[in-house]
Amino acid sequence: MSKSTKKRKKNKRRKKPQHVYKGPGKSRSKETFFSYVWKTFAVFAVVLGVVVTLYPKVSVEPDSYLDPKNPLKTLFRITNEGFLPLYDVRILSAIHEVKSKREKRIIGVTDYKSRLFNPIHVADKISSGESDTAYCALGGLKLPFGVDYIDMAIIVDFAPSFLNFWRMERVFPFTTQKNVSGDVILIHRPVNK
Repeated sequence: MSKSTKKRKKNKRRKKPQHVYKGPGKSRSKETFFSYVWKTFAVFAVVLGVVVTLYPKVSVEPDSYLDPKNPLKTLFRITNEGFLPLYDVRILSAIHEVKSKREKRIIGVTDYKSRLFNPIHVADKISSGESDTAYCALGGLKLPFGVDYIDMAIIVDFAPSFLNFWRMERVFPFTTQKNVSGDVILIHRPVNK
């Protein structure tokens, strides 16, 4: 026999390895379960990240005081700190408490649900990073006494760019503090009060 014939016979005798499916093993099912959990978590994290990034962010700061003796006569700066523009921006005012040195008081609802005035239109659109100024509606309130303490809120009402038919609002509580010159000014109310 020649060498080539011997090699052929030898190759015929060799059995080719057969890959037989033995069914799902424990390691295979664990791998599938964990990959499913991981993929679900990844999709949830991406969706949550997009929502948080695109969620409207608004801030309100006192801009200037028209009457240093009356903090109700204040201009407020409304700033869009989000990535998308805000449409049909309006502000409202709500009072929890106003009192004077002579202990005369006006008391409203604590959760700022009772709005005292009609909304004041600020702007049709405030783009990302831009701001606009609006007059506090409480400035038109005629009080028979000087104001010493206020617990009030400025409510910003707007339509987000992705849902123009839906209105959102943010409540910014303010209180008063005396500055160095003795004037009563508005500051953001601390959370613990």
